[in-house]
Amino acid sequence: MTEISSSSRKAQFQVVISKISSNKLQHLRTFRIPKPMSRQFLILNENDTEFNFTFYAVTGPIIADDFANILSSEEYSDVTLVAQGGVTFKAHKVILCARSEVFAAMFRNDSEESRKNCIEIKDMDASVMKEMLTNIYTDSEIPKEMAAKLFSAANKYALFNLQKICEEKLINEIDEDCVVDTLMLAEQHSSERLRNEAIDFFIHNIKAVNDTESWKILQESYHELYVEILEKTIEELL
Repeated sequence: MTEISSSSRKAQFQVVISKISSNKLQHLRTFRIPKPMSRQFLILNENDTEFNFTFYAVTGPIIADDFANILSSEEYSDVTLVAQGGVTFKAHKVILCARSEVFAAMFRNDSEESRKNCIEIKDMDASVMKEMLTNIYTDSEIPKEMAAKLFSAANKYALFNLQKICEEKLINEIDEDCVVDTLMLAEQHSSERLRNEAIDFFIHNIKAVNDTESWKILQESYHELYVEILEKTIEELL
């Protein structure tokens, strides 16, 4: 059994807005913000009304922390996920189904996974499964070095928010060494945005990538893409 540690409690800051009118204090609203601010006063001269913004530092559970604890404690879990090498993770059907239509379909029908309460994903590393589950439960950020594998997992299980997070990471990390891999990943999963960003990198860095291994791979193994990039580069220069 692989342990998934829960995230630490994060400090938040509570804002209390009050209105002072005719020497009376009226509470208007209370909400939370992620960063501290100093106490401020705003005077609206038109109605001679003073709005008092008071900021309090508060600590305590937030929903992402609570769901991280649910995952790590394994309490009330009712399904087991098995990763490559037989590494197992306990999870909860209701959460998997709420986050993924693919998981929902497994348990909605009389499938082997539904009967055994077990999902075997033999082509997924345990580390990838751990990060995938953590994101399912908490919408957490992901390690940039795992973005490609998590992007594939997100597409396989229709985890749309995780797809977006991975896309952003992959786009930010595009360079001469990985651009071909990123382009192939985009092609494999029909990601138009990722594809366009990778091709755009080629076009605007054609001199830098010309002598790289990535460019040679593109020439030899992906001729149609190679021609497409050359055509768009010429169009850009004209």
